[in-house]
Amino acid sequence: MKAFVNTTPNSIILNFPKPIPKRGCKKNNLPTTIYTINVSHCLDNSFDMFVQFNKQTHERYYEIQNLTPLTEYKLKLAMSNFYFNQLSMDPLFSSDVTLRTNPDKLNVPENVTVQALTPTIAAVYWMSPKKLNCVTVTYKVY
Repeated sequence: MKAFVNTTPNSIILNFPKPIPKRGCKKNNLPTTIYTINVSHCLDNSFDMFVQFNKQTHERYYEIQNLTPLTEYKLKLAMSNFYFNQLSMDPLFSSDVTLRTNPDKLNVPENVTVQALTPTIAAVYWMSPKKLNCVTVTYKVY
């Protein structure tokens, strides 16, 4: 299942496709489709600790809100309906989709110091921001 995705600094907006019946199946008015969204993201700067939560919706448009800017989120999307639940079938999840929310205000480096080595060469040192949200940050010095 492929959904149209849009990101903002604090949310991920999903537009799910309409369910298409398999070839040979009649399009009947079946019970409502259930979209399941499994969301995980790394905790602070520990790349091996993840926070995970699930959301379910009947709507084809869904916005996951209150997210952290410039953070990578892994989504697994699934589609099921009333019969999946009644037959205790597990919905089939799509492969992982990794998305990054848009940056908001970036934290600037702290304790910047410059050491003149020669008239044309300088060494620049700084402390990285306290919260990187498990995203690699690159600095350019001009």
